[in-house]
Amino acid sequence: MHLVQDKDEKCRLESLEQHKQQVNHQVAEQLHHNSRPQLTLPVHRPTDDTSLPSFSANEKASVVAEPPNVAEQLIADNERNIKLVQRDMPRTFGNHPLFQDGAAGTQKTYDVLEAYTCYRPDLGYVQGMSYLAAILCLHLDSFGAFRAMVSLMSTRLMFDMYRLEEDRTFLYLTVYDTVLKHELPTLYSHFQEIGMDPKMYVVDWAFTLFTRCVPLEVVLRIWDCYIYLGTPFFFQACMAILVMYEDTLLTMDLGDAMKFLHNVPKVRSILDSHTCMTAQP
Repeated sequence: MHLVQDKDEKCRLESLEQHKQQVNHQVAEQLHHNSRPQLTLPVHRPTDDTSLPSFSANEKASVVAEPPNVAEQLIADNERNIKLVQRDMPRTFGNHPLFQDGAAGTQKTYDVLEAYTCYRPDLGYVQGMSYLAAILCLHLDSFGAFRAMVSLMSTRLMFDMYRLEEDRTFLYLTVYDTVLKHELPTLYSHFQEIGMDPKMYVVDWAFTLFTRCVPLEVVLRIWDCYIYLGTPFFFQACMAILVMYEDTLLTMDLGDAMKFLHNVPKVRSILDSHTCMTAQP
């Protein structure tokens, strides 16, 4: 009996390993458009520290004692979130036909964001979420995009950034600064000389997972790898972009470098996606 169970377990593990290698190969080479929903849906399971906030006994007693006030606050917060979403939507991929005013993609993205802010009122809506939801809506139906949004926002990088807690943001910036100094010391020194602080551009890269600063075809490749590899890949993608344009950035002053990093040009079809993902310092 044990021999049969051991054999079944061995077959299961071998099957999982084969599937992992297959997905790894697909991600490395470039996923087909139709394969992205299957990769996007699972993302990462929420960790313990990304669960809904716990409440003390006094807070629970307060909620029970004053339920109308709590309900009114939730309604007010939701109305505020909806107004923020409505304001940001026209600026999200405004040149893409699916996200023009009144287009199907715009409404779907709006619905996903409204659902998410109701699901996580502790986070609410923060500028930048519209870009994340829009990317998901390119590949999934509304419910699938909502599920993926929940999972994506539960990854450590996304959740920590969107909590808007300075100490957590500072931790990521410190890691980034250390990696940059180690991998690209010449560019690091140049950034120091011109006064380029990582928070001037890395925060935006993290909040939108690069969707606001690089062309869509490259964003999709970055997301393929981020979803599969997790938070550490964010730093690899940052370095890949800087490696591709190090020579250009070394000639720039602070103003030009800021503009460049917030809107990486489409020259060279901006980074051919495979080169970007495999670039090494």
